[in-house]
Amino acid sequence: MADGRHAERQLVDANHGLTSLRRRGRWRQAAHAFCTLRPRTLRPNVFSYSIAISAHEQARAWTRGLRLLSGMRSVRVAPNVYSFSGVLGSCLRIGPWRLALVLLALMPIVAVPPDEEDVGFGSQLAALEKPSKWELAVCVLRRMRCLEVLPNRICYSATLSAEEPGRQWRIAVQLLRDMHSVRILPDEISQSSGLSACERGGQWARAMQILQRMPGCRITPNDFSYNGAISACASVGGWQRALRLEGAMARGRVVLDEIGHNGLLGSCEAAGLWALALSLLLRMGLCRCTPDDISYNSALPACGRAGRWQSTLRLVQAVWLARLTPSKLSYNSAVASWEQRGASSTCWQPCCSHRSHSLPRREGDFTVEADRPKVKALTDELLKLKCHSLWLRRDMLNWRFYQSLFPRGQGHPQKAEEDIDTFLQRYNFTSEHQHLEQGGLSPLMLASIEGNITIIKKLVEGKADVNELMTWDIKDAQLEGHHTALSLAAALSTRTTVLTLLNLKADLYIPKDRLGSNALMTAARFGNSDVLPLLVGGPSDLSLQNNFGGRPLHVASISENPSATRTLLQLRCDPDTATNIGCPVLCFSPQYGTSPGHAEMLLKARADPNISRAPVGASAISLSENWMRKVREGKATLAETNLALCNRGTPLHFAALNGSLEIVKLLLEYQADQDATWSDQKITPLALAEQQGQMAVVALLKSAAAGPASS
Repeated sequence: MADGRHAERQLVDANHGLTSLRRRGRWRQAAHAFCTLRPRTLRPNVFSYSIAISAHEQARAWTRGLRLLSGMRSVRVAPNVYSFSGVLGSCLRIGPWRLALVLLALMPIVAVPPDEEDVGFGSQLAALEKPSKWELAVCVLRRMRCLEVLPNRICYSATLSAEEPGRQWRIAVQLLRDMHSVRILPDEISQSSGLSACERGGQWARAMQILQRMPGCRITPNDFSYNGAISACASVGGWQRALRLEGAMARGRVVLDEIGHNGLLGSCEAAGLWALALSLLLRMGLCRCTPDDISYNSALPACGRAGRWQSTLRLVQAVWLARLTPSKLSYNSAVASWEQRGASSTCWQPCCSHRSHSLPRREGDFTVEADRPKVKALTDELLKLKCHSLWLRRDMLNWRFYQSLFPRGQGHPQKAEEDIDTFLQRYNFTSEHQHLEQGGLSPLMLASIEGNITIIKKLVEGKADVNELMTWDIKDAQLEGHHTALSLAAALSTRTTVLTLLNLKADLYIPKDRLGSNALMTAARFGNSDVLPLLVGGPSDLSLQNNFGGRPLHVASISENPSATRTLLQLRCDPDTATNIGCPVLCFSPQYGTSPGHAEMLLKARADPNISRAPVGASAISLSENWMRKVREGKATLAETNLALCNRGTPLHFAALNGSLEIVKLLLEYQADQDATWSDQKITPLALAEQQGQMAVVALLKSAAAGPASS
């Protein structure tokens, strides 16, 4: 008798050990420990088998678990629901799912109690949510009914969650009805899954019915529920219903988030309600919601089709400030509205052409002086909206940066003198050193951006470190890395500000951004041509390279100001300089879609129109060979083709590939060779243009090849 109790205690201890190993994910050790229970002295029981099967389930070894289950009868151990559940879960997830249905049929034969069956079904249905095997989930649910096992709320919720990605709205609605018929109140998960299925299927009426029934199920609709119904209404143009839902949210004190706003904006776009779309965009900032690509790409076409060119200009500037990308539809709508009213379609290029290289572009410079006051006023208004939104979110680091941009937006007007306390109060600082605790820009950096000479001098006199490094990335402005007050001023401020900082012993070489660019390259990238001569410490500075082998002239050619390229050429930069991968400066502008004025400046400075270079260095050669291989295999993207073209491609190849019509004209005027070939496939510029569908370039090259007689 004592020996029996001792063996029983040993088995309990062994089962505890198995459980511990399984919970820690050590399924191999658990399987080995189970094997030690085989001798007659310590016979495993149903709990031992269940734990071992569960360990094999974790290891995704469904065949081993099935062997253990089938062997239980031979040692006279009756399986329970947990034994079946482990093997069932493995079969449903990774094994043969038909075998899982056989196991479901066997469960009542081995006399598993109905309530335990229900637990097993619920857990395995939940396992089907992630793979989205909705057909199998429905099959399991039906099998439960055949076995006269009543599904509970967990089973229905799991099945609905599995169906949602499959857009099976009919089944979702039927399951919700079944729950009501068996007097099971759907929970929040079930209702939300049903709403999502109806939303994806465009069934606004069904979505509204589900939403209306939620209070009767003791569920308060939340933002997720309303978003689903609003999106369903918006997908079929039901903007009035969507607005009524938005009103119901306000009455229920539910805040509309970005998804809900985008749903409303989508319905406004479909209905052409440009004024309502603008109102919703404005309200997003007040509701602490940040408009994204979807928001602007819904509002822009609505305004464009209505001919509201001033509104589209305002939205385009907002897109630029938010570092977002307008869609082709938005671009075309905006340009069409500008052309209808005789406005300059190039007025948005300085804002966003360097950010959206995938869009077709209208090449040219901003030259309409009459539009400048309007653009300044719009910039000021957009900055106020942005600052207000950041203030409501208490995002003080970004708020201070945008506050410092106001003078830049107005052309850096002369500031009235102020003391340091007033300046700090204006930026919500309690002391000069608060940024050391909070992060973000220092008072000196903010004063440098806004060009506040008086405050700069007072702060440095008060022992502020003029070479203090920025410990925060300004992602909105692409200022990331180790910047100082000097490099920030070089990017965003005036010549006087930069000269003041240099006189106060600011170091030219301490600032380095993420690409390894110093203050000179930062100024060149932002096109701040006025400050470039001040930042050249000697002739060698003009040939310094960043981490990607780019020199100041390369960086200037991707800015929106050709004057930056002209200034560097006047400082004796080599117009034929190339990067490590072989890309000359003349090939940069067509790649990045910047102004053709850069190419014109370089050609006037006697840059070689037929220049072609090879990569230098083992790393550059290896990268180039990889890109060339992709081109040969026909797997290269446009960006990879541009990179491969750096290896012996000519400027005309680059211009033809990227559809830069104005640059093609310039190169032909400077005697660029149309018959130049690239790679072992002997690809000409004309062939590249034809491959990319650049038909305007194709026509120009063919006309030039035919000679004067053809014209």
